[in-house]
Amino acid sequence: MTCNNCGAQMEPDDNFCPVCGISSVEAESGGTPPLCPNCGAPVDEDYLFCQMCGARVASGTDHTDDPTIPPDGSFAPLSPNAENNTQIVGKKRGTGMAMIMLVILSSMLFLVGGLFYFRRDLLFHHVRTTSPSSSDNGTGISSYSAGPASSVETVASAPSAEEEFSSKAVDVPYHAQMIHVKSDGSKARLRLEIFDEETAQWKQVLSAAAYIGKNGISAQKAEGDKCTPAGTFDIMFVFGTSKPDTALTFKKVDENTVWIDDSASAYYNTWQSAGADYKDWTSCESMMKKFADQKVTYRIAFGFNGDCLSKNSAQPGKGSAIFLEGAGADGKMEPGYGEIRISADDMTTLLRYLDSDKHPQIEIS
Repeated sequence: MTCNNCGAQMEPDDNFCPVCGISSVEAESGGTPPLCPNCGAPVDEDYLFCQMCGARVASGTDHTDDPTIPPDGSFAPLSPNAENNTQIVGKKRGTGMAMIMLVILSSMLFLVGGLFYFRRDLLFHHVRTTSPSSSDNGTGISSYSAGPASSVETVASAPSAEEEFSSKAVDVPYHAQMIHVKSDGSKARLRLEIFDEETAQWKQVLSAAAYIGKNGISAQKAEGDKCTPAGTFDIMFVFGTSKPDTALTFKKVDENTVWIDDSASAYYNTWQSAGADYKDWTSCESMMKKFADQKVTYRIAFGFNGDCLSKNSAQPGKGSAIFLEGAGADGKMEPGYGEIRISADDMTTLLRYLDSDKHPQIEIS
């Protein structure tokens, strides 16, 4: 067999030409294909550009009439079929632009949605906690009426200082009324302070001159020592012949009302009736006498030794029948057996303020 490339003789079983080295197939078909002048790679005869480096080659069919190939040969065709190349490039470009636009639109929708829900949650929270027109409806979720966009902006704005204060619950103390009695020998000064919920502060509403026991104040109060007990005690009730102007618990005195001063009695230092069938005392003090003699106007019982009513609530010998009282028309503003005495007018003012629901106390020091 003769090599069609160089003319050398080849044996039938030669795979390559012994002179030029081309394969037997190429030698039989007429030689090697054209080579790229730029990179030396074989180029198909139908290609105008090298498939390896894109350089223009001399061989191949002239595709200058193909609109997909630039006249300056700046790029090689993607495949021998120029029409398919145009369609592929167009599809790829269209798909890429569609994907980019989809990503942009998705991002914008996500941002807008996030901002909307953030503002919505902020608005709902503000309406639930500060809006005076919102209501619970028994569900634990405040209801409201939707309004125009401008009204929403107004609701969502920061509350004023007045709104902020009104939206907070005031922590009112359990004992919201305090009577302070400060001694100076056998004389004293009484002051009434109440907790004002509007300002969330304590406020003094009464200051009055007072008298205490002849022997002053004692933390070790004993029966008959003429001392006023020292300490802080609950106000129990007020009593007299007629109900005063007060929100304090009231008990009316009659001819049978007595106060037990017998330390051996189970009812020591309590309000009782003289004709009680459970009577176990041998001595007591009539409560009606001083009212009838106009020595006092009203008396306020406080729990310095027991609760003033219950059996066995008091400690024997620790004092009995000590009250905060208003001096009557024939009463004297002077030291006594341990009672705290103020004028009738000051007692009237004091009672107008006192309220059992506010759990008033008296502090004596």
